[in-house]
Amino acid sequence: MSQSKALQLLKGGSSYLLFREQPKFRLRYPRGHFWSPGAYAGSVGYNTVDVVDNYVRNQADIHQRKLVDFTGSPAL
Repeated sequence: MSQSKALQLLKGGSSYLLFREQPKFRLRYPRGHFWSPGAYAGSVGYNTVDVVDNYVRNQADIHQRKLVDFTGSPAL
């Protein structure tokens, strides 16, 4: 399945469910266009599945750290 087809199914399906479950959405979106027409797809580059899996599983660790832990960072 292509990225564009997956995105089409995701956006179309979620819009359908939202409009069906919340009839008042029609008041805000009378033409039925909940999503914007554009899309973005990013890539993780030339990484292995194990590297990406490890990153996703451990990304909460970095969000739990304090700013003082990064004092040696060139970005700060």
